[in-house]
Amino acid sequence: MSNHKSVLQSLNNIPFPTWKGQMKGYLQVQGLKMYIDSTVIAPTDETAALAHTRDMGKTAGYLSLYLGQKYRTQFVKPDNKNNPRAIWLLIEEHFEAKTGDNQAKVVQEFFSINFKRDDVDGFLTDLNDCIQNIEAVGVKIVKAPAEFTLHKTWMSEFLLSKVPASLNIREILLTKRPLTIDILKTLLEGKRRDQAPSSSSSTAPVIKPRVGLGSHN
Repeated sequence: MSNHKSVLQSLNNIPFPTWKGQMKGYLQVQGLKMYIDSTVIAPTDETAALAHTRDMGKTAGYLSLYLGQKYRTQFVKPDNKNNPRAIWLLIEEHFEAKTGDNQAKVVQEFFSINFKRDDVDGFLTDLNDCIQNIEAVGVKIVKAPAEFTLHKTWMSEFLLSKVPASLNIREILLTKRPLTIDILKTLLEGKRRDQAPSSSSSTAPVIKPRVGLGSHN
């Protein structure tokens, strides 16, 4: 029997499309894929019901194990820890939602790719991972149109990534969805006013020292 550790990797280490393919393939081999594809009703026969419960737990266990620590706490909760279908739907909704926020995130990751010294293999791996993530959220990579356009949400999310934490407005902006450039500019205008010197300090009189008697120019 094959060892699942030899074919499955943590979602922490590989892009979601790759992880999804590996997980579905492994569960298919194990006869467990049905538990993520649809909601399987428990049989009425006691022996069959026990086997059903066991297989549900195994499937959920594989998902939990190979989500990795970062994503396990995000998707596996006390109320769904034995429900692989519920866990799977949460994962897909998070990584494959074709929302402006998701699309902006993966496009931004693409433009942030860097060479790590002279590691060509690592660079190509990062590039392929980013392209897979872009396609997973519905972004089409096409030839340049006659009239170039920019997605408002993508622009807003890109600018948000540049706002330093010291300004204490990122948390506010993260609650405003969909984020727009106007919302961002309004909050930054408020910060600019806060940073501007007060009128009293800028107009304070300057007192020049008096020239003493007998002094010469």
